Amino acid sequence: MKKLLMQWRRYIITGILALLPLTVTIWVMVYVFNILDAWAASSTQNLFGRKIPGIGFVLAIITITATGAVATNIVGKRLFAALSRTLEQVPLVRSVYGSVRQLVEAFVSPKKAAFKYVVMVEYPRRGVWSIGFLTSEDIAPLSKEVGSRLVGIFIPTTPNPTTGYFVAVPEEECHRVPLSVQDGFKMIISGGAIVPTSEEGAASGGDAGSKTDAGSKTDAGGAGGSGGEADVRR
Repeated sequence: MKKLLMQWRRYIITGILALLPLTVTIWVMVYVFNILDAWAASSTQNLFGRKIPGIGFVLAIITITATGAVATNIVGKRLFAALSRTLEQVPLVRSVYGSVRQLVEAFVSPKKAAFKYVVMVEYPRRGVWSIGFLTSEDIAPLSKEVGSRLVGIFIPTTPNPTTGYFVAVPEEECHRVPLSVQDGFKMIISGGAIVPTSEEGAASGGDAGSKTDAGSKTDAGGAGGSGGEADVRR
C-alpha cells in the first residue's frame, strides 16, 4: 500500500510538471486573446458597424507567430535580450521574471539552463542539509572579498520553487548530487515525498553522475568522508 501511495505521489508531481508548460502556454494565449479581442471588437465596431466573431483569436495567433518569428532571428534575439535585461533591473518585476525564466530554461533548455546541476549545502546551519542548484561556478567579486573561491547556489522553497534563497558558499562545501535538475525539482516540489535513487537520477540526468562537482575535492560520489552525504537514496 505504501509503495502504491509513493507511486501515486510520483505520478501526481510528474503530471503537474508535464502540464505546467501547456498550462502556461494556454494562459498566455487566453490572456493575449482577451486583450486583442477587446481591441478588435471596438475597432471593427467603429469600422464596419458590427463585431466580427473570431477576429481576436486570429489576431492572437498572428501576434504569437510573429513574436516567435522575430525571436528566432539575430535582431529579434538582441531585442528580447535587451528587454530581458531591462526587466531584470526592475525591483519588483525581476524577482518574478527571473525566477520563472530560470525555471522554464531548466526544463525546456537544459544546455542553456541557469541551473547547472543539483547540489547539497549545509544551510541554514551546520548539520542541516538543503537541496539547491548551482548557478555560478565562481562569484569573482565575492570570492575576492573573502579570499577563497565561492560558488553560487539557488535554494528553492517548497512547494513553490520559483522563490527561494541565493547563497554563496566555498566550493569545497558544495556537494554534487547524482540527480538531474528535473528530479531535483520533483523532490523539492513534493517536499521530499518523491526521492529518486542515485541510479535513477543518473539515468534521467545523462552524465549527471559522471562529472565532477563544483569543488575539486568532492564529486558525485563524494571524496573522502562526503560520499555518504552526497548519495540520495530512498
